[in-house]
Amino acid sequence: MASEQKEKLIRFYKGTEGEETVIKLVDLAEAVQRSQKFRLSGFLDPYGQEIAETVAANYPGLRVDFGGGYQGAERARAMYIHEDFAGTPSGFDIACLKASWNGQFARLSHRDVLGALMGLGIERDRLGDLLVTADSVRILCDSKMAEY
Repeated sequence: MASEQKEKLIRFYKGTEGEETVIKLVDLAEAVQRSQKFRLSGFLDPYGQEIAETVAANYPGLRVDFGGGYQGAERARAMYIHEDFAGTPSGFDIACLKASWNGQFARLSHRDVLGALMGLGIERDRLGDLLVTADSVRILCDSKMAEY
């Protein structure tokens, strides 16, 4: 049955920008079905979150929660939780880092900061929202990336 669901979902998103995302999310959902625990995705944009909800709706006994580090976050992580899981998930494992610069001499935009981070080899699904001000940025990221 799970294999049929997987094929149906992948076929639906085939050839779209959501194809790679749905493959990752279906694998997570199936891992939760097998383990009857919970799993956490990387950060998803709003379209990815929509796909995550679609995947959860196609797997009975599975629910999905989202967390982006603050209320109203655009990019969020999906947590698939099995209905028989008796514990409490540990959280969304999100860290908030702050970087600052002298705003008198440099004007950095969201694009500049994101480009610099991706230039370091950090994958986009490890980064949540970037909250840029005139002289600093708060970077929401996977807590495992915080040390990097």
